[in-house]
Amino acid sequence: MKAIKHALLGAVIFVAATAASAQNEQFVPVLSYRVGPYAAGGSGYYGGAIDYWTLINMSGGINGVKLVWEECETEYNASKGVECYERLKKKNGGASTVEPLSTGIAYGLFDRVAQDKIPMTTFGYGLASAADGRVYPWVFPIGTTYWDQMAAMIAYLGQKEGGVDKLKGKKVAFLYHDSAYGKEPIPVLDALAAKHGFEALKIPVPVPGTTQESQWLQIRQARPDYVIVWTYGVMSTVALKTAAKTGYPKNKLLGANGAGKSTTLKAISNLLAAERGDVTKGTIEFKGKRVDKLTTNDLVRMGVCQVMEGRHCFAHLTVEENLLTGAFTRKGSRADIASALEKVYHYFPRLKQRRASQSGYTSGGEQQMTAVGRALMAQPSMILLDEPSMGLAPQIVEEIFEIVQDLNAKERVSFLLAEQNTNVALRFANYGYILENGRVVMDGDAKYLASNDDVKEFYLGLSSAGRKSFRDVKHYRRRKRWLS
Repeated sequence: MKAIKHALLGAVIFVAATAASAQNEQFVPVLSYRVGPYAAGGSGYYGGAIDYWTLINMSGGINGVKLVWEECETEYNASKGVECYERLKKKNGGASTVEPLSTGIAYGLFDRVAQDKIPMTTFGYGLASAADGRVYPWVFPIGTTYWDQMAAMIAYLGQKEGGVDKLKGKKVAFLYHDSAYGKEPIPVLDALAAKHGFEALKIPVPVPGTTQESQWLQIRQARPDYVIVWTYGVMSTVALKTAAKTGYPKNKLLGANGAGKSTTLKAISNLLAAERGDVTKGTIEFKGKRVDKLTTNDLVRMGVCQVMEGRHCFAHLTVEENLLTGAFTRKGSRADIASALEKVYHYFPRLKQRRASQSGYTSGGEQQMTAVGRALMAQPSMILLDEPSMGLAPQIVEEIFEIVQDLNAKERVSFLLAEQNTNVALRFANYGYILENGRVVMDGDAKYLASNDDVKEFYLGLSSAGRKSFRDVKHYRRRKRWLS
């Protein structure tokens, strides 16, 4: 993410230096998608980008030049994306750059940005041939292309087998989004299949992919050695759920495995059953009472609320309407609810400023604040907080964690935090657990964990010799002591 942010800043500096528009401002049209089946991908990216641009402006801009932007909702639809581009490209003296974050929309803009002489960036997606500047001179791919990504996936599968030559005779299923995005890597998959002698089984999923039973039945019948899941938005969640339902082994799904943090929180809040999961061993207790057999709404009434990963807000409701939904289970008077609302605004003053704004069009940081504030409206004694830093600018992450720490100290609300940003998590937590592949491998006081040699090397990028470059670190070169 850091590399992407640096690349983004580099792209903005480039256009600031070359675009012939206003001297004190540079305009960026934002072709966002915060609603619909792809909102989970778009809202995180665009919320984070806007937070980052806000941070740049707060720091004085780029050589004194401030960034201004205007959003237009595309719903990840190619024709709407082109329409938004045409509507915004001449505003505020003309667009300096555009980033559609959609292969389909990018396809529709290739010729248009060349004609308009507006640089378009594509962060790890789009047409792979655009990496050659002679093909589309106004398109700037940053990072990898889909061809690179497919080649890396096949190389990884070869590594798992002990060498790419061991892939000969294997069967690899490619479950893909039936769109330009999903079809772009197929030529590389076919070429590598022919080169290494494995069979490539290509299975398209119609957009938006909310049902995939027939595709996974086909996979079950074909019995592939591996499945590459090339999906997006709600299609990704449905793919993993349907794979679990049909009994396909998780270790054969490329990119589907996690440490188990979100699953743990969902088990506590009893949301696991909605994903056909179940607690099969042990019990979950809260304040001395077993709660793993309660319904989720009963658990909320007991004082346990979960803030889901991905800043889930009701996009069509205002910020204040979102907050008020959190008080649904309360039995207090209107005055009590109004008092609770003012308390939320006290801790999150930015939300008071945006109280009448539609949540789907607030920044990523504001959406995360809304989600936490909504949980506070239920008067919880414990909040399960899942990946609050995901997709947010570092300054916004610090602000949110400081507020959480303040709530813990002043309101006596406990927080159970699942977080990949180990450095930030251990700095604000009192006690920590490290999960790998669904099991606790280490726990202890947060200060102890932060000073542990294994934790510093494998999660913080530090060793006794100081901070390491990622180029010098061979992960798992030595066994972690807790696994030996």
